[in-house]
Amino acid sequence: MFAPYTHRTIFVTLVSEVGQFCMVNTRSQTKMAANSDLFALLAELKKSVEQGDERMEKIIGKGQEEMKKGQEEMKKGQEEMKNTMD
Repeated sequence: MFAPYTHRTIFVTLVSEVGQFCMVNTRSQTKMAANSDLFALLAELKKSVEQGDERMEKIIGKGQEEMKKGQEEMKKGQEEMKNTMD
């Protein structure tokens, strides 16, 4: 039926094709693993930025409260000066 060594040639060809497929699959899996690592890093970075934003909002809020208190004190002081001049 088959010429000598023909079946071996077919087998070797199939094995090499399967090997190439496995390499592609492995590269794909490696790429997916790298992508998942990048996504995890991105999520961690986003969380860190959000925490920084929350801290900045608190700091800005405290600063605005202090400014309002200072403005109120200045207005009171100006009114007192006007009253003493009159």
